[in-house]
Amino acid sequence: ISTQQLVAAMNAEDARVAMEERLGADCGIRLGGGRWIEENAQDMKLIEKKVIAENALGVMSEVHDRAGMLQRAPYLGDHVIGGSFLAGEGFANPLLVTPAHVNAAKSLGARFFTDAAVAAISREGSGFVIETSRGRFRAGQVIAAAGAWTAPVGRMVGLKLPVTGGVAQVSVTD
Repeated sequence: ISTQQLVAAMNAEDARVAMEERLGADCGIRLGGGRWIEENAQDMKLIEKKVIAENALGVMSEVHDRAGMLQRAPYLGDHVIGGSFLAGEGFANPLLVTPAHVNAAKSLGARFFTDAAVAAISREGSGFVIETSRGRFRAGQVIAAAGAWTAPVGRMVGLKLPVTGGVAQVSVTD
């Protein structure tokens, strides 16, 4: 984990706490702590290094052996050997937070086009032309909110963005 990622995580924690207030909506934010679970000694060594780096920057995460992790999460399987815990971590419900951001952006004049796969983005004058599966759009600004696909979208306008996709854990129930 890089210093930049740690600083971003620290800033993100402050942002999460104020997000519902700024958006004027319930985003289902729960700050019950975050766990990294490990199943082998090699990965535990990486967790130990991660926690040392986090602590040096003021992010007070903790390393726990199996017994320590079971105290926080007694439902863990037999294969878990340890991990880390950070009290300030949490989550927002994507079924609530996404529409809240969309509504806030719309109130500021943003327009959204769904089901419009982007094939190309090019500069035209002081703006952009976006070629999509739903036609051509012009915009003064473009926000790439493509998640794991942000780097390929950035390349369309000559940006090399250090964004990669990876799933630590995702669960959504309704």
